[in-house]
Amino acid sequence: MKEPETETLQSLPSKLGRQDPSPAEISPCQPDVSAASKSRLLEASRNPLVVTLVGFLCTGILGAYLTWWLNTRNQLRDLETSIRNSAIDAVTDISELVSERRMRGVLVVSAIRRGAPETEVVARKFAYDEAYIRWNAKVPGALLRIRAGFHWTRSHYEKYIDGLTNANILLHGTNAGVLLHGQLLAVRPGLFSIMDACLTRAFDAYRANSFTTSGQITEILSSCKFSEVYRQSIDCFSMIAEALYIAVNEIGVQSVPISDEQVVDACKPPEAGG
Repeated sequence: MKEPETETLQSLPSKLGRQDPSPAEISPCQPDVSAASKSRLLEASRNPLVVTLVGFLCTGILGAYLTWWLNTRNQLRDLETSIRNSAIDAVTDISELVSERRMRGVLVVSAIRRGAPETEVVARKFAYDEAYIRWNAKVPGALLRIRAGFHWTRSHYEKYIDGLTNANILLHGTNAGVLLHGQLLAVRPGLFSIMDACLTRAFDAYRANSFTTSGQITEILSSCKFSEVYRQSIDCFSMIAEALYIAVNEIGVQSVPISDEQVVDACKPPEAGG
């Protein structure tokens, strides 16, 4: 009577739709491949040698990049400083050339007016001619250094300097096309050209008169208004120098800009000049 009952119990799982477990399912010793791999990776990551190697690689790469970035930044900053200093030096050079030419000229006229001897007048005229040559030789290069320093195209700053010899550039050189072809503009004497023509005429007359003064020489200096033009040239370049100084010394300090109209008004030669 008990045998049927045993068969019933043994057949119960089949009737309930359950399958016998596989050997892998019933074996607690079967390894988990994924867990084993993670365990080995974790163990390797804790190895001091691995930690040191990874740290060395990361530090080396980061350090090399940081060094390159700092070097590049320093080089750019040094280049900008060098260019800015070059522009400042160019402004200084122009100021010296302007002052020398102006002062050499007034020394010639002063000697003629007081009837100085030949040797003194000739020496002063020679020194003026040397200053005139330096002006024409060095001013263009100084203007290029200013332009390169601040990545400018030809601008009103160059117009101001060129306008000292040709007033039409000062008055009409308002765009790059005009400035680049300024030599095509009709020449209207600027302040320096008026002074040059005036002292040259006076010197020639003084020499022709055996280096003695005369009413004719006094009239020449009076008619060309040398003294007035000389004083105006001082005011003119003071305005130009201030504009250039502001441009090359941008240090974040608020400053009052010099307008183009102010410079043109200060540097425009008198109608009757020359």
